[in-house]
Amino acid sequence: MRRVLLAVCLSVAVVLLQVPLAVACINDRETVRTESEFKKHYEFKSGYQEQSPSDATPTESQWVPIAATGSGVGLLACAVVLVTFNVRKLVRS
Repeated sequence: MRRVLLAVCLSVAVVLLQVPLAVACINDRETVRTESEFKKHYEFKSGYQEQSPSDATPTESQWVPIAATGSGVGLLACAVVLVTFNVRKLVRS
């Protein structure tokens, strides 16, 4: 019973630790909107040009999200396997 309670408490703690990150993401979305409004109202039109995106070809940068997704799925699968084996061990004991 103590292990279950500890697992629940740790799970809640991990979720609560992620809350500031979610708030930061929400604020980041608002930052884009306010920056565009700022540029529209206060940007001087005297020869300012936006920098062009980097010269990287799209095919080079497309593998990064795929690799990140694959590694995340792999880590999730490993965690599921480890938890499953540990639970089976506890049930047998």
